[in-house]
Amino acid sequence: MRRMRFSFYELRTTDLDAAQKFYAQILGWEWQSSESGGSWLFGSQPVATATPLSARARERGAPPHWLGHVAVPDVEGVVSQLTALGGEQLGPVTQCLRGKVAALRDPQGAVFGVSTRGDGPSPAVVWHELHTTDEEAALKAYSALFSWQPKDTLTLDRNVGPYRTFAWDDAGKSVGGMVGTARAPQVHTHWLFYLAVRDLDSAVQKVRTLGGTVYDGPMVLPSGDKIALCADVQGAVFGLREQTIPIHPYSTSS
Repeated sequence: MRRMRFSFYELRTTDLDAAQKFYAQILGWEWQSSESGGSWLFGSQPVATATPLSARARERGAPPHWLGHVAVPDVEGVVSQLTALGGEQLGPVTQCLRGKVAALRDPQGAVFGVSTRGDGPSPAVVWHELHTTDEEAALKAYSALFSWQPKDTLTLDRNVGPYRTFAWDDAGKSVGGMVGTARAPQVHTHWLFYLAVRDLDSAVQKVRTLGGTVYDGPMVLPSGDKIALCADVQGAVFGLREQTIPIHPYSTSS
């Protein structure tokens, strides 16, 4: 059975050239231009793409951001399910090189995409974190849409509430978490994607040197993993997570 999981990642930015150089220097990604725009490679495998942030999105106040797309067999079916759950379709279903694509907003307000084409597990995006107003309701919604399965419940700051990890399916390991941080007035509901680096301290220093922002970290999690929360020069927020990175994306079970 095909896993419905985040399968490709799109940086929507106001400066493609600057973004290409920024992520290449921090992560070792190589930019490959194509007729459709281009994508970053890790080794020989595509890990993400970058596109201009549309004028319409800018007019609505959208900042540069990372957008994750979930691979699904039936885009229209997911759209129908999501709207029945209280979510929203953002614009029409479109056809592109990645098959059918739609942008959606979940019932708590986080934006994500769905596509009929998937690239398989990415070696570069190693954790998927939903900051939401109701982690229990969000986990139920995504489980209904994509069959994602709850794993562990971690205790964080009592003002934040529990941190609910999830897997793509019953047999899988945890690939992300959902937490109610967006209940705080200064936090908006969003998906945050953590990018893998071999040396977090060095990567954080490069972020600063290149004009990006380090909001938090490096910090060590109870699991022993080291992470940092950053933004690129244009303001798109992303996470960094230190770990060994497989060269071939299909060498990992995540």
